[in-house]
Amino acid sequence: MKIINGNSFRAVGMLALACLFVSLGSYRLNAAVIMTIGSTNAPASTLGGFTMSPLARTNPRFALVTSTSSSPSVGFNQGVYETAAFDPSASPAQSAPPYFALWSHGYTGNVWHTADSGNTRSLTLTLPASTKAFYFYVQPVDFGTVSFTIDYPGIQSGSLSATGNQGAVYVGLHSNAGEDLTSIKITSEDTSAGAFGFAVGEFGIFNTGSGGGGGGGVVPEPTSMAIFGLSGLAFLAKRVRSKRCNGSC
Repeated sequence: MKIINGNSFRAVGMLALACLFVSLGSYRLNAAVIMTIGSTNAPASTLGGFTMSPLARTNPRFALVTSTSSSPSVGFNQGVYETAAFDPSASPAQSAPPYFALWSHGYTGNVWHTADSGNTRSLTLTLPASTKAFYFYVQPVDFGTVSFTIDYPGIQSGSLSATGNQGAVYVGLHSNAGEDLTSIKITSEDTSAGAFGFAVGEFGIFNTGSGGGGGGGVVPEPTSMAIFGLSGLAFLAKRVRSKRCNGSC
């Protein structure tokens, strides 16, 4: 019979506890979608380890639409007016409306606003299949300041404030385990400024489907992480045991 001394027993106990921790951590990761509330600055090139691709820019349709015309496409739960962010330096000069004035950090691409929609205060984005990370910006139509809440199944942001004068604010979500992102609901407060509606735009995506839109850089898959962690812990326990055992071990 081999006798496990106290130090070896503690090592085995630590290993068992570590196994439980890794197991619980993997379960937590498997259900994790992380929301990031940013600033009015231009978006970073990565989100949660994913290399992001701006959604393909197309000529604005200046009409009510229910999805973007890019591939992959983002859907809307109601008709929203598609326009482009106003560029005060454009030549010949733009006029607003129908252009949306003014976005933040000089962005002049497509945006979609709810001012002409049935529900000016709420909008749900349906993301394309195989989306692992997605960001967007939100800004009120009126030049005042409006607070928003962002809802993803199981997650709700705190109050997010944005102003209509060059104040579009970044919101990002990414999978921390490999599941696909599904839908995002944006709701504005019922204030005098909020009553005019809001705009979303400047979409960025990491998508692994046939529609494209994804770059390189992936988050480690949790099972592989767990196996790697357990292997390292087992090796550590063996080292501790071998140092403490005498020749009869």
